[in-house]
Amino acid sequence: MQWLFHLTKDRDPGQQCLEHEHLYAAIADRNPDRAAASAFSHVHSGREMSLRLAATWADDGIDPVAATKGRRRGRTSV
Repeated sequence: MQWLFHLTKDRDPGQQCLEHEHLYAAIADRNPDRAAASAFSHVHSGREMSLRLAATWADDGIDPVAATKGRRRGRTSV
């Protein structure tokens, strides 16, 4: 999960929250088609940014596990 949050840390948290709310509403309404569409849209919206970040790891020789260990959404570990 830390690696995933690192990949999406620069996304607008308000937009991400709204996407999660849409997904939750579809699940609560027992609408699997809308839930699937919401989940796909949520993943797709962060895909390009995540791929760009992952590409820098290959160029810079960064270990993605080490780079994201102990990191949480811009906050430092205590």
